[in-house]
Amino acid sequence: MHVFLGLLITIGAFAASAVLESVAPPRGLANPAALTLLVLGPVGVTLFSHPFRSLRQNFAVVRRAFAHDRRRSLEHASREMGEVARAVREARWSDAEQTLAGAQGEQVKLLAPYLLERLEAEALHEAVASAAFGWMSEVKAADDLLQGLARYAPAFGMIGTIMGLVDLFENLDDSASLGPGMAMALLATLYGLVLCYCVYMPISQRVRTYLTNGAQEQRLVERAIHLVHQGRPVHDVRRAVVGDTSRPVQAVAVEGPRA
Repeated sequence: MHVFLGLLITIGAFAASAVLESVAPPRGLANPAALTLLVLGPVGVTLFSHPFRSLRQNFAVVRRAFAHDRRRSLEHASREMGEVARAVREARWSDAEQTLAGAQGEQVKLLAPYLLERLEAEALHEAVASAAFGWMSEVKAADDLLQGLARYAPAFGMIGTIMGLVDLFENLDDSASLGPGMAMALLATLYGLVLCYCVYMPISQRVRTYLTNGAQEQRLVERAIHLVHQGRPVHDVRRAVVGDTSRPVQAVAVEGPRA
């Protein structure tokens, strides 16, 4: 279904662009034909390889990325892991479950529930690592989507430029018709570059920052989880989260838009 819809949107982008080129002439930097092609075209192509469920997950990641605050998230994680550690030391498992159910720290809510399953150390490590990898893969998928849109935008800008040039050459004998073709040729490239470097790439960078900060927080929360499992004091658990935030975490390698 998503492939059919993507094909329909892509074809519709070209058709709407051709119609608008004749009925909605450009005014200054506003060119409805080029804008329609550059907005709808990359979206239609993206739907070819991204099912609806995947798109919903990717947009949810983008929302979380813009809402994420690193300092506040670490403060929540430190406090909540301390409460969980205290409840576990006192065998108040129901209180620990309630704390995790209302946790505001994203990585605490994701990883700490495995602590309550009372697994052995090795099994706990594998479960936490698997959940952390799943989270990173989800965020990386959102970044890949935005990187794809950033690559498609200049490509459709070039397509629009070629379409404008073809229209211009077809009407060389009519000087009054040269303007729309030239406007389409130039503004399509402009729109493609603006969408790539002023919209898609900045959003992608925000997602990458979210990925890097989340990976660091995951490592700190995972260390705190193992300290709780070992029965270490509560203050050690809390310090494990907030006491080593300056050490950098290697970011996941991603490709930028290709020329």
